[in-house]
Amino acid sequence: TIARFNRSAPVLGWILLALAAALHWLREPLRRMAGTFDVDERAWSRKPMWALFMVSVAGLFLEIVLIRWISVEIRIFAYFKNLALLACFFGFGLGAGLARKRISYLLLVAPLFILVALVQLDPYLGPLSLRRAAALIAPQQDLLYWGAFTTNSLLHAIGFFLIALTFLLVVLPFVPVGQLVARLLSSGQPIKAYSVNIAGSLIGLWLYSLVSFLWLPPAAWFGLPLVMSAWLLRSKRMAFWSGLSVSLGMIALLVVPSQPGKVYWSPY
Repeated sequence: TIARFNRSAPVLGWILLALAAALHWLREPLRRMAGTFDVDERAWSRKPMWALFMVSVAGLFLEIVLIRWISVEIRIFAYFKNLALLACFFGFGLGAGLARKRISYLLLVAPLFILVALVQLDPYLGPLSLRRAAALIAPQQDLLYWGAFTTNSLLHAIGFFLIALTFLLVVLPFVPVGQLVARLLSSGQPIKAYSVNIAGSLIGLWLYSLVSFLWLPPAAWFGLPLVMSAWLLRSKRMAFWSGLSVSLGMIALLVVPSQPGKVYWSPY
């Protein structure tokens, strides 16, 4: 692992520097483009309770999807399942605190797309493999159940960085979900709005139970909440089709096998 990292580190370093330079040079066009994905309040102004129900269904469904999918694909999240749960709660709470700020659909789909791409393209990432993060931070032989052990401090740092990156990529999509729920809860009668929120969350839970019972793969899991949330951009045609295209690209990535052999997703 160390030898492969030494060979690939200069290339990765130059790629990161080039990416940073490109982002700095294109920051204004990128800021304008990101603004087109802001959710317009008109998307829910006519039927706020219906919008709250839809967001509640999609939000709870997505939370369960991420908790299960990450714990399967990234081993350390199987040992510490609360990490994914805490990330979801932290993102949702952060979003509720930022309810009056602009809501970006891009913040929902972009981190999910990056996370899915990192997992599905894992065999080509070498030392930056998310699936091997647990092995990189195991410092002793008595932790071999994580997969391996190493005493190299650089690999330890890479392992903790990958875990923190995964945590962040789970936090970010729930920020706009929390913003939407908090704003919609305050748009009507509190008891009625809270009841709609609870009902939507229960439907999301039962919906995932049905999807799981049918042995459907992750492509179906991610597709449902992303397509449901795309209606928030229906008043912006270009942003709507762009967001839908990113969601479909994510689903296509999930269809491609990332591990050898046949994979079955049994009821959860």
